[in-house]
Amino acid sequence: MKATGGANLVSRGFSAWLLFQMALPGHAEGLKLQVSETGLGAPRAGAIPESLIVSQDSRHFAYIVAGKGEHYVVHDGREGKKYRTIQYLVFSPDGSHLAYGAGGGKKWVVVRDGIESKEFPAVFDERPVFSPDSQRLAFGAKRGNNHFVVVDNVEHDAGFSLGTASICFTDDSKHFAFKAKGRDGWSLFIDGKSELTYPQLLDSPQVLFRPNGSSFAAAAKKKNGRWVVVSEGKESAEYDGIGKDTLTFSADGKRMAFVGLRRQQQFAVIDGAESKPCQGVAGHSFVFSPDSRRLAYIVAAGKQWQLVLDGQEGPLFDRIGEGSLFFSPDGHRFCYVARRQAREYMIVDGKESAPLEGVVSDSIRFSPDSEHLAYGVSHAGRYSVVIDDKALRPFDNVLGTSVVFSPDSRFVAYLAREGSSARIVVHETPSAQRYVTIMRGSQITFDGARAFHVLAIGEKEFVRVDAAIELAP
Repeated sequence: MKATGGANLVSRGFSAWLLFQMALPGHAEGLKLQVSETGLGAPRAGAIPESLIVSQDSRHFAYIVAGKGEHYVVHDGREGKKYRTIQYLVFSPDGSHLAYGAGGGKKWVVVRDGIESKEFPAVFDERPVFSPDSQRLAFGAKRGNNHFVVVDNVEHDAGFSLGTASICFTDDSKHFAFKAKGRDGWSLFIDGKSELTYPQLLDSPQVLFRPNGSSFAAAAKKKNGRWVVVSEGKESAEYDGIGKDTLTFSADGKRMAFVGLRRQQQFAVIDGAESKPCQGVAGHSFVFSPDSRRLAYIVAAGKQWQLVLDGQEGPLFDRIGEGSLFFSPDGHRFCYVARRQAREYMIVDGKESAPLEGVVSDSIRFSPDSEHLAYGVSHAGRYSVVIDDKALRPFDNVLGTSVVFSPDSRFVAYLAREGSSARIVVHETPSAQRYVTIMRGSQITFDGARAFHVLAIGEKEFVRVDAAIELAP
């Protein structure tokens, strides 16, 4: 999609996340959108646009302001303490907490909700990590040659080196893990205790907890130079290599898949069993259904690619979008995007759409009831949304990541750009209100079946936009 945004907040705008807003076919007639706005204050002079973050629920925002030799954070319009340098703002999953690294020279702290941690000579140039329940916080720090992982203000030794982006929590937030290098090699630590040590461990996210938190898996290199996946204390078969970023668990934590490499051939290793050898398995392509029963992934076949779904190979295409594989919430339906001879196709339940100029793969959404499918398409330099094979009114731009169904599956929401302004749209009817842009990272969040909110940037200030969908009797 087109890029939007610029260098300062209002006169040139933050880069936008544009959001869809439509009613499903059959609900367009008499549909109206009632919009109200709440001012959230004007952006400060010196605001750094790239630093803007928005909470997952689109209720809170924060950004860094740079002054003469100092920086501070503005959180929901309130200014924080000034520091020489501030790095990596992060909200907790529920949006109720904000953390970031701050300091300069050899005095650094991590600030959570305005409260500083103890000082360290250095904190790692990575975002602090909140637990899924938003109650716990972890970050990496260094003192002399010693590395630490600090969890809930308690230091845990991380040896000579801390693995890149390796700190993680279990889904239930009860346990944490990280990788660290010591005299005997790389070790995986669970709750601060070393659980296994190998000469090498693949970089994150190749150390994973099972979703149920019962155990973990890691891709490791043995002393003989061969690679294995270690799960529940057992090693897999040995391989020449393990595909980076391919280790994947099903939602129930009972199934596991990864790519193994042996003698210049690749294998999809599913629940410990190898597929037939192939030229390649696309990275990041393993997708389990929500009920964990089904699995899809992409494999190379000569100069073409094909989908493997439930062990069955699909038709050949010139390309298949790695981020376009989706199961419906009930696991019964499946779709993906493929390219053949400069045209793209949406494949839904095995059936190809008419040829399309382009499908915005990050726009693909099944409805909560699994009955409907929405996605963005491009045509002749314009963009529109397709719902159940019906293309709606085109706009200058729409952002794919924004597509969202209402909880009752009756409406799809988005924001479209026309000319220099962004507008909320219901079905094919734009609102009267116009905005400079939508805050980067803000998403339409439904508060009920017909009400939603989103954070926007107006001509003079930040605003919270609340909208209600109304249908004629």
